[in-house]
Amino acid sequence: RNGCTQGSNQVPAIEAHTNTVKTKCKKKDVQHVKQGKHRSRGWEAEIQELISQHGMTPQCEKVLQSIIDAVKKALSPLIPHIEVSGYSAGNPMLNNAFSHAMPRIKVVAKATSEQILKIAEARHKSPLPTEGREVDEYAIRVFTRQLVSEAGFMFGRTAFSMDEVWTVLRVPLTLGLCPETVTIALSVNSDTPLHSATLLTECSKLDRRVAPLCLLVRRWTRDRGIQYASQGHFPAYAWNLITVFFLQVSGESILPPIAEGFSAKTVGDIQGQNSSKSVAALFKDLIAFYARDFDWQREDIRVRLGVRGKRTDMAPLLEKPFVEDPFCVKRNVGANMTPVGAERLREELQRADQLCSRDASLKELLYLWAPAVELGQGNS
Repeated sequence: RNGCTQGSNQVPAIEAHTNTVKTKCKKKDVQHVKQGKHRSRGWEAEIQELISQHGMTPQCEKVLQSIIDAVKKALSPLIPHIEVSGYSAGNPMLNNAFSHAMPRIKVVAKATSEQILKIAEARHKSPLPTEGREVDEYAIRVFTRQLVSEAGFMFGRTAFSMDEVWTVLRVPLTLGLCPETVTIALSVNSDTPLHSATLLTECSKLDRRVAPLCLLVRRWTRDRGIQYASQGHFPAYAWNLITVFFLQVSGESILPPIAEGFSAKTVGDIQGQNSSKSVAALFKDLIAFYARDFDWQREDIRVRLGVRGKRTDMAPLLEKPFVEDPFCVKRNVGANMTPVGAERLREELQRADQLCSRDASLKELLYLWAPAVELGQGNS
């Protein structure tokens, strides 16, 4: 957390040329992760309950738009007519510890290098940022200060460790934007949230089960600790692609191949085959496919092609599985995967496959994972 307590309402003082955030925190703001509870009984009913709780509602859409408008208003004095967009991977008002660690709302501010350098010059920054990554890092610092000091957002943490720069901010009730305190991830010039949202939106037009199945997969990978890109695992976007790929290559071929850079104009003309299986049944099939059939050593995941095939890059086997971004075909969304992450992936697939094979409950499947080395004991 870069030395700052989550939820601080102080403006982070960030030194030039470092990623250090310095701020004084008066008290701890710790929220423990709690095991999810399900009132329903039975695999199908439990999953349906989870999907209904975590799905987007008209109220969620209203909250999302309010936050986008507030961010744009706050940043406009720095860059007039700045473009701000927002996306949510589920109900953002489910306020728990995971929502702070992995915000569901992604807000992206678009700014050119010339606009950012103009701000740096006006603030007499020396030396000026030069490269694209350095420019974006400077922009996220400036935008974060502006949102905290002028708009009342609360600083959480900043991360520069992955291939994109983002800051976690909390939107307090005092701003009047939402009925619950929510957490957002702010980034500059990031395309990943748009790519992920477009993938789900357009594929859901072909089959309504795509979005809830992706939601269920993300919930499982999150609770079991294999969705943290900064720790050497697949990010949420990669898991969406992995889910869509399964729907393409499974025996029922629910989804068709997706052309490179697909858009609403082209994907709407593609007709996928129908299937009567429920989301709960498809999840079990997905686990069995990736645990038993799919060869993580030699196969790529390319939803653009929608067919199984051998790896084409020269990366060591199992070290960096290739998950192609259909919007940028040279980008491996799974590039952050480490050998430890690959081993954890195999462990969790095997565990989930065993649980699904004996019809275990959803509660047991989603039992929160914690490192055994820290707990001094194994995990269920």
